[in-house]
Amino acid sequence: MGLIKLETLRFIRNKKNLTVFIAAILIVFILFAFTFVGAKRMDPLNEYQDNKSSLENAISHMESNPNKSEAKKKALAGLQEELRLRTEQIQAHEAGDWKQELKLQIALDKKLIAGINAGTIVFGNKKIVPQTEKAIQLNTILLKQNIHPVIESFETPGINFTYRILFYVFPFLMPLLIAVLIGDISTRDKQGGINHFVNVLPVKLKKILDARIFTSFVYSLAITIVILVVALIIGSIISHLGSWKYPVAINLNGTEVLWISIARFLGRSLLLILCLLLFISVFTQFLNTFIRNQLLLMLVLVACFCFEEMMSGFKTKLYAVMHIIPFTFVDVPNIVNGESAAKFRNEYINTTDGVITLLLSSLLFYFLTIWIIHKKNKI
Repeated sequence: MGLIKLETLRFIRNKKNLTVFIAAILIVFILFAFTFVGAKRMDPLNEYQDNKSSLENAISHMESNPNKSEAKKKALAGLQEELRLRTEQIQAHEAGDWKQELKLQIALDKKLIAGINAGTIVFGNKKIVPQTEKAIQLNTILLKQNIHPVIESFETPGINFTYRILFYVFPFLMPLLIAVLIGDISTRDKQGGINHFVNVLPVKLKKILDARIFTSFVYSLAITIVILVVALIIGSIISHLGSWKYPVAINLNGTEVLWISIARFLGRSLLLILCLLLFISVFTQFLNTFIRNQLLLMLVLVACFCFEEMMSGFKTKLYAVMHIIPFTFVDVPNIVNGESAAKFRNEYINTTDGVITLLLSSLLFYFLTIWIIHKKNKI
């Protein structure tokens, strides 16, 4: 307990670590400002009115065409029906009847898919059909569960913004923050000349190792929790809390879609984050037995965090065994939602296998580190 207290006091007194926490909180505020402003500009009414104007122009142009074929009459009737739905959707939006607005959007999306399948509507984007089908499923669930929708990618309610923060933070911001925190904890003694003093203390080297792992884990977890909690609080105060039952899509086998609550998504993410941070804390101590320079250690950690991103740049047989490589599970939100599994065509890249791989890897590097420090007789 004394060693943990010592490590904690030295961590708290380090101004650099305090700066990292403050910077993380400021980043959350900045991201919220961008999403909040974006949400205000992304009023669906603007899109509805643009679509209505386009339909009116298309109908006017078609009516001025002297062609009186049955194909023209059928196409004109289709456009007029779509115009009617768009007009009713605008009226529902202006009246604040979001349920009717969603029902009309579902009808419009189904009409779009029917037109594409029939060949009467042509889209260059091949993903438009699965994206539209996914939107229909989401809106149907929202209606069934009586949950007010939020604007995609601009969620400002507390729960939805916290969900988006996961995608902002992993894997781009978190690797840098963790590298700074854990790298500082691991190398500060060596650079400060304290390491020799630590090695002559009448304390088992394993206890010193455990204290450093514990401190690294706690403070890297703390900064993660702080980021998520601040996001939840800001969103809830400025906007509203939102619904813990809000549906989130999980990709299965790259084709099927499973819908779970946002609460379950965040729970799975936190479980994977816990295991990931434990592994990083242990792995850093393993690296610490070889690397004495703080900057070099941070660069190595950041490089390890970038493993998945680097692997996505080319196809390789390594995809088949990526689920047994712990750094595969760095991009937590995309692991949980199945995007990484689809990207690497490996169904084992999921939350459950990630937890198992990270825990087993933590044990492996923990005992390997103990063996190394006992062999060197110093830490």
